[in-house]
Amino acid sequence: MKRIFASVLILMGLSSAAWGANDFSGDANCVALWNFESGALTTDSIGTNTLTAVNTPVADTVNFQQGAASCDFELSDGDRFTIADAALDAGFPLKSGTTNKTISVVLWAKFESVGVEQTLFSKYFAAGGGRTLDLFTTSENVLSLAIGYNSGNSKETKTLATFTVGTGTWYSLAFTFDDVTHAWALYSWDGATAYTSSGTFTNQIYLGTQAFAVAANSDGAFRFDGLIDETVVFNDILTSAEIDQIRGGTYGASSNINNWWWRRRN
Repeated sequence: MKRIFASVLILMGLSSAAWGANDFSGDANCVALWNFESGALTTDSIGTNTLTAVNTPVADTVNFQQGAASCDFELSDGDRFTIADAALDAGFPLKSGTTNKTISVVLWAKFESVGVEQTLFSKYFAAGGGRTLDLFTTSENVLSLAIGYNSGNSKETKTLATFTVGTGTWYSLAFTFDDVTHAWALYSWDGATAYTSSGTFTNQIYLGTQAFAVAANSDGAFRFDGLIDETVVFNDILTSAEIDQIRGGTYGASSNINNWWWRRRN
């Protein structure tokens, strides 16, 4: 019994992550992680991409998907987070002037209202500043991904037409985009069913100097109404299996523990 207990202690000591929690620290392609914890809503746990709060997004310590809180955004207040293009870490995907035009983003979202266009994650200044990219839901509640071209004044949009959002449900939402091949993919999960759509854009993406924003465009247009949790950004293309692992809280250290245990037994 003592030997078993000691083995458990050693096993637990292999990882700094809690059981059932993602650990992105070993993935060099993970460039930003916003966990939206109480007292640290703007903190990037991976890089130095500290967000700026606009108006009063607040922590919700009762309703969340990971850690101990999520962030509550009120549409009527224009709550959002932004980070200026110049403040992004070097090599951050789609930063102005970078050669890195490959990006994957995974996040949790719970809508408090629907029926209007709502932005979840964007690099888009709607008031004349042009569009680089934005993840949003339409007024028909369809998850969509758009890129800007022709100096960001024109857009091309792709949708996950088999899936629509409603209120009161936590959704795992993700997209990937590679401007070399123009390939895109959209992923969602509603607690029971996974939905996927993919294809290619026709146009080359425009890399503008707009700020990135969470829960709206950087100028506050097309605001999100609800909760967002664990938003993570990669500078490569995630596979559907990796997105499933992130959704399930097994990405990183948890899978490493399983591999260590398998090798130990075999």
